[in-house]
Amino acid sequence: MELSDYLRAFRKHWLIIAFAVFLAVDAAALVSWKMPKVFESSALVFISADSRTSSSYENSQFSMQRVKSYPDLVNSPEVLEPVAANPQIKMTEREIRNSVRATNPTETVYVEITAEARDSDKAALLANLVAASLVDHIKAIESTGPSQTTAVLPVVAVPAVAPNWATSPNVTVNLALGALTGISVGLLLALARYRFSRRISSPLDVRDASGLPVLAQIAAEPARRRREKYAEANQLAYRELWTSVLLQTSGQLPRVMLLTSAADIPSAGSGLLLRDGSRFLADTGRSVCALEIDGTGEPAFPDHAGEPGFAEILAHDACLPEASYAFDGGALTVVPRGVHTTSPLDVDVARRAGTVVKEIADNFDIVVTHTGYHPNPIGTSLVAPVADGVVILASYGVTTTVQLSRAALELKALGVAPLGVVLLDVPLRQRGHGLRPVNQHRLQGI
Repeated sequence: MELSDYLRAFRKHWLIIAFAVFLAVDAAALVSWKMPKVFESSALVFISADSRTSSSYENSQFSMQRVKSYPDLVNSPEVLEPVAANPQIKMTEREIRNSVRATNPTETVYVEITAEARDSDKAALLANLVAASLVDHIKAIESTGPSQTTAVLPVVAVPAVAPNWATSPNVTVNLALGALTGISVGLLLALARYRFSRRISSPLDVRDASGLPVLAQIAAEPARRRREKYAEANQLAYRELWTSVLLQTSGQLPRVMLLTSAADIPSAGSGLLLRDGSRFLADTGRSVCALEIDGTGEPAFPDHAGEPGFAEILAHDACLPEASYAFDGGALTVVPRGVHTTSPLDVDVARRAGTVVKEIADNFDIVVTHTGYHPNPIGTSLVAPVADGVVILASYGVTTTVQLSRAALELKALGVAPLGVVLLDVPLRQRGHGLRPVNQHRLQGI
């Protein structure tokens, strides 16, 4: 994959990345909340030396040499046993050893004793008791004798105080690590989804699969409570569709407009587009015929499902006036699919489909028709050559990139250049996502 592919994957699946970050940060916050709080407090023991026969510099060097060995004494029984015996601590010697550490800061004569506890006051108390016990132990082992000329004088210089904040868990660090983890996981999921997902779900998918523009996005029919917004969205979508077609055809709507499904089985949105898209054109004052040819999906005009239609015209069982019906108060003329069954063996009859469509178009300003990918026995390959404009229909989240690519290639093999793609059944919240606004002000034809 190239850099552009990575950027496209991240842009397309940014919601997956955001959701992964949200979950990871929430998990980090939950872990931080569940983790027990640990408080740390430190006391400083100052080590000095006193010798009447040595200079101040020599005493300080002696202290620097001796102080390096004192941190190891903190874990000795002589230091910890007196602390464990203190009734305020209520800890065993082993527990104290695991809770206390001592260090000698570089180039100093201090021993820093740090104690950890679940309670801030207890952490300070433990550090001070260990520091005092260490002072007593150092005095005991460094006690002056007849042969000693230098006395070691330890003292608790800085007592430990109860901290105001817990040192663990570090919420800021945990949240930052959670965010980084979420970003990493989200990016991997986005890349995997981009690489292996084969469903059309955005205009970007359409361009990648077919190289064609998205002319419009038709919203999926929602629940009753959002039906008004759905109707408004699709009215705008139909305007976008026909304006985009005008832009693609230099300002002249095709006389025969073919809508062809890329999927093997047309979605319910195909019939919706044929019906409402044709009605939108009829409302502009044009003489429009909605011609239903495909017989694989649900009928676009169920009120005329049992009446003569295109199949009867094709079989010479009826003429156009007998198989056409006024729809929506007469603004639109409908030719349903009909009830006559054309056998796949009737090749001559099927081949007449294109001629019949052209004859019907002679009676109207615009004929909008719809065919499926597979001939039954009439398919896209029989009607597309006589169409003045062809639009491919892809169902959101259902049509695959392979199906869309195949439909575009087969149209080009027939010598037909599709105008673009219409996305059907798009969720309302996604309608318009990734689709550049149509410059409707450029043409006044719609």
